[in-house]
Amino acid sequence: MHTHCVRRVAVALLLLVAALSATAQRRGGPVTRVPRNAPRIGTSPGVLSQITRTHPEREATGKPFRGPVAFPSASREWIRVETPHFVLISSAGERRTRAIATDLERLTATLTRISAHFASAPTRTRVFVFTNRGDVQPYFDAVRGFERVDATGLTLREPDRSTMLIDANAPGGATLTPRHELVHDLLRRGTHPPPLWIEEGLAEYYSNFGQPIREHVSLIGGRPRIPLEIMFALGRTSPYSGSLSLYAQSWAAVSTLIRRDADAFFAFLDDLRNGARTDIALQKHFRLSPNQLEVAMRMAGMPAPSMARDEIFVAMDVATVDRGTLLAELGDLLASVQGRESDAERHYRAAIERANVLVSEGRIAEAARLVRELAAKLPDQARRELEAQALRLESGAAPGK
Repeated sequence: MHTHCVRRVAVALLLLVAALSATAQRRGGPVTRVPRNAPRIGTSPGVLSQITRTHPEREATGKPFRGPVAFPSASREWIRVETPHFVLISSAGERRTRAIATDLERLTATLTRISAHFASAPTRTRVFVFTNRGDVQPYFDAVRGFERVDATGLTLREPDRSTMLIDANAPGGATLTPRHELVHDLLRRGTHPPPLWIEEGLAEYYSNFGQPIREHVSLIGGRPRIPLEIMFALGRTSPYSGSLSLYAQSWAAVSTLIRRDADAFFAFLDDLRNGARTDIALQKHFRLSPNQLEVAMRMAGMPAPSMARDEIFVAMDVATVDRGTLLAELGDLLASVQGRESDAERHYRAAIERANVLVSEGRIAEAARLVRELAAKLPDQARRELEAQALRLESGAAPGK
């Protein structure tokens, strides 16, 4: 750090201490002590640019998103809700966020009991719940890799964890969307992911607890817009992969097969994940040809029995989230996306600046906690530097602060 910068910070801190002391004397209240000669928090040049990770595959179609990724509005309050399988970072308020967390835990319990095809991640899944489209859109675009992504939720998977992004103010954003993304996450734990039509069909089926989905029913009355032999072979890079027709047909096909025989469906899925041809597996488990399945799908809009759900008690911890912590978590998300390392660095630097603001306000313990949270997400050299600075802050903090 340059000498003149150190002097500027030291003078500012001395003035701050004097002002706080005078205020405390007038009010008779305690003062949070600023450490003597408190250093400005920061890292050596180039350290944050060393972010490297094994990036998961992602879909990218359309006009590439160049960025930069805009920070969320500073006007919203965020909270953290932790449950056994999830960490939700949310601007949706405590009551709404608790409801989403409970729903996710109960559906996790239900699905992992139903079939071994559903498995939780080794570590808790992080869920960002946004309540403003302008805040979430840049992150949708960055993760998917193209501009103006039309989605209400998405899941980014890494080998040992997942992160969901949810637009809670979109239609179904606090109910159907989190459930849909959860099914994707639970299904993708194996080494052989299911075919796309199965995955999307199951996500839609369980997002509405097996009940008909009105928007889909209106699209399945006649001949399918995507011939079934093409639907069976679709991958994530296909132009059809995000189409309404695929969602509707996948839901109708999966719904039809599960209603006929749920046990047979998961045996059918076993075969598909092991490389069996779809038409042969259909005949083996359901005695249906693709043409017969196409006809049967037209009845998917008929009333269905309610799906049994596990009504478990969900323990959870709730805490407020400082803006610095929010930016650090979002930076951590972007560090997992190929090509977005510079945006991750911007978020990390903004989190460091927020820690400096906390120091200037005398909130030393909060600053130290934020620095440690950030350090845990960074490469070795940056982590060591920030941990050392957190230790210096803690050693100078007032007892109990």
